Amino acid sequence: MTLSMRAENWSLPEASSYISLSWDYGGQSISPGEVVPVVLTLSVSDGISGITSFSFDLVITGSS
Repeated sequence: MTLSMRAENWSLPEASSYISLSWDYGGQSISPGEVVPVVLTLSVSDGISGITSFSFDLVITGSS
C-alpha cells in the first residue's frame, strides 16, 4: 500500500492559509507490518497575524 496525508477540520479555517503540514514520505510501497519512519513538518507563513492557537485533524490513509 501507499500512504496519503491531509489536514482537515481546522479549528480556525483561516489558519490553513498561513500554516501548512508536509512530510518526507516518498510514496514508496509499504508491506503489512512494515515500519516506515517519516518526519512531519509544520510551516508557518511570515504573513500570519492574529492567530494565537489552532488545531486540526491529521488524516493518514493507506491505499493499494
